[in-house]
Amino acid sequence: MDQLDREIEDKRRRRDEAKRLYEQLELEVTVLEHAAKLRPMIQITANVPPSPPSARRGGKPAGSISMAWRRVLAYLYLMDEPTKPDDFLTIATGFGIETSIGSVRDRLRVFEQHGYIKGDMQNGFVVTDAARERLGLDKLQPASTSKEAEAG
Repeated sequence: MDQLDREIEDKRRRRDEAKRLYEQLELEVTVLEHAAKLRPMIQITANVPPSPPSARRGGKPAGSISMAWRRVLAYLYLMDEPTKPDDFLTIATGFGIETSIGSVRDRLRVFEQHGYIKGDMQNGFVVTDAARERLGLDKLQPASTSKEAEAG
């Protein structure tokens, strides 16, 4: 038996040991998985009673909007022209509101639900008289965007 034969024999012996170890570990994993299936399911519950769904916890009232968005609506109310989402984004940015077109579209849907605007995404929206009354748009002074104010 030469050096190469001894090396082959050694590798075979180590391979066989690794196989036995693998089979032993595989058996242990199977046993543990079976034990995991048999363990009781423990449900952890807090001792705090749930609050009733109708209980409000404060915060802003439904339909309230920030002063910056009120100024945008006041500006658009005075323009009295249908305004598309991209134009809403441009005007909002001009008033210093950092937002995205997706956020503007979401906000337009909320404004429409509250009756502040009417129209659609393709043809544009106009600000309603109801928004003027509820939000006091006629009392605001939205005459210029922040960019126009900087230039003027």
